[in-house]
Amino acid sequence: MGKIKNLDTVEFKNVKFNFSGENETLFEHMNILFPNNKNLRLVGSTGSGKSTFLKILAGLELPSSGEYLINGISIGDLSFEEFTSYRLNIGFSFEYGGLLNNKSLKENILLPSQYHREFEVPGGKQRMHQLIERAGLKETANLRPSMVPGSHRKMTVVLRSLIMRPQLLLLDEPTIGLTAEGKEFLINLLKSERDEGYLKTLVFSSHDEMFCNEMTNTTIYIKDKKLIYSVDEAKRRVV
Repeated sequence: MGKIKNLDTVEFKNVKFNFSGENETLFEHMNILFPNNKNLRLVGSTGSGKSTFLKILAGLELPSSGEYLINGISIGDLSFEEFTSYRLNIGFSFEYGGLLNNKSLKENILLPSQYHREFEVPGGKQRMHQLIERAGLKETANLRPSMVPGSHRKMTVVLRSLIMRPQLLLLDEPTIGLTAEGKEFLINLLKSERDEGYLKTLVFSSHDEMFCNEMTNTTIYIKDKKLIYSVDEAKRRVV
């Protein structure tokens, strides 16, 4: 099994979602071809399903009906092993937690490359050490999550999502708990990944005004179980 070189197209076709065992529908009739080279902000009220939307994109949840297509292939038709070659190009950062408490911050950052040993992290461990130093984690990199400030734990979660240099990056409230310096570093890092040709599409949920002002090209609204996709605020359309 080789790593897929490019995520050329990522698309939802008539996606509907409800949690297993529950009758209430969270999403319905979602249709969107995610644009390349864009930063998409996901906006919705509390409980509207922003985090679930990101988990569907990450392949952590499957649509109840409809199709999630990558390069025209429905992920519902792929085995776990077949989907792994696509997943390697997808980075996902949880809003809270997600770190292994029995491993150091450095080990947590490297988890994706350790799990997929046949694939090298672009830039190798040297890049990881550079990121750790630039992110202000040098003094705590060898400590476990319970021994470090919350801002360091949060930065570790975000860096882990970027370590494989994904083409599709999904961030759920990425700046919660970060210092002002940490937020500035993250914004510059994401812009650098874009400029260097690694990051194609960023989809994120955030209430951080500075981060949103710096990173938003396009907005996707979740309202009444549907998506409203807006390149231009004056030209919103249901999709």
